[in-house]
Amino acid sequence: RVEYNIRRHQVCLVSAWISKANAVQRAGRTARVRPGNVWRLYTKSVFGALESFDPPEILQTPLDHVILRLRAMLNSPVIPVLENVITPPAREQFKPAFDSLHSMQFFDAPGDDGAITAQGKIAVELGIDLQLSKLVIYGIMLGVSREAACIAAALSMDKLPFRVATSFFHEGEELNQIIATTLLSQNEFDDGHYSIPIMMLLLLIWGREKHRTNSVLAYFGIV
Repeated sequence: RVEYNIRRHQVCLVSAWISKANAVQRAGRTARVRPGNVWRLYTKSVFGALESFDPPEILQTPLDHVILRLRAMLNSPVIPVLENVITPPAREQFKPAFDSLHSMQFFDAPGDDGAITAQGKIAVELGIDLQLSKLVIYGIMLGVSREAACIAAALSMDKLPFRVATSFFHEGEELNQIIATTLLSQNEFDDGHYSIPIMMLLLLIWGREKHRTNSVLAYFGIV
């Protein structure tokens, strides 16, 4: 699901456990066709430890994202609307959010009276993290949109496309082999830049040069 990473101030697509309410709702879908049984691939203790409900989406998204999308839909001041939602954001969060939108040139003024700029409209259509939207927009302006999109995707990834060694599933020589393979592969694709986004870009270029078989991907530890 999409979550707001407070430490990185970024929206990321992550793997996360569903809530109890979500699990019950999914179970109810079977009854739309006919009576039956629901088989959950986790234990009762795991189910009991799940959160009762998913967190409100408005609290899982940076406020500047919410303001930009809401302004694009309503084309009118958004603070009165946000103050009347079920879980409203704190009032002191509004100014930093508008300042952020203005500094990224998505609003023409740092306040609720500002209008969305052309770049702001593009960011709304992209629907990704605003900082990454800015990166993609700069890439379009400089004629390197593919490369910018690849780097933006790499920055938003929860994990790299390489095998992960874990003592729960791997032992001894296999564990060491996976670690060695992935480290050597990442070092080769990085090409001395010491940058994961650049490494991902070079990996994409390598993958597009010609069709890579499963055996070649396995050789580099790519999943």
